[in-house]
Amino acid sequence: MIKAGKRTKMNIKARNMIAEYCESINLNYCENCGMTFGLAPAHKEKRINYKTAEELADPKNWIALCNRCHTRIESNRELTEEMFRRLRPDC
Repeated sequence: MIKAGKRTKMNIKARNMIAEYCESINLNYCENCGMTFGLAPAHKEKRINYKTAEELADPKNWIALCNRCHTRIESNRELTEEMFRRLRPDC
């Protein structure tokens, strides 16, 4: 078995922190369209640009999106920025 690297461990820790945060505020829907399944955090920047799990898990750096909305913004920087401006105006 291959041992998990530092980046993988950081991503796992951040994902657990995000899940706990979502549970604590009952965030169980897509923040863009309202869908309630297939959710995943969409980060403002590519995950490789974050240096710590805390940065990755900081709510100002991600939004909860369904697979469809996440895929839509994944490779479109302008759409990503527009969605973050709309959903995270204070960040």
